[in-house]
Amino acid sequence: MVLRQFAIFRDVTERKEAEERMRPCDIEGESVEVGASLGIALYPDDASDLEGLSRAADRAMYEVKASGRNDFRFASAE
Repeated sequence: MVLRQFAIFRDVTERKEAEERMRPCDIEGESVEVGASLGIALYPDDASDLEGLSRAADRAMYEVKASGRNDFRFASAE
């Protein structure tokens, strides 16, 4: 089952609260788990244009995925 709906959780101030929201849930008899791997790039520290910011955030996201997923990472210098 592939769900094409996404929810953005704002105001999640603690990791525990985020983990609680990502617990498996039952939808139409199927167990569904939600996870997120986020890469964060900041202007102008990480890049001076949209393309550069996107690349920096992408690299950071793939670092998260390589280290186990379901986390976030800020971009770092290449």
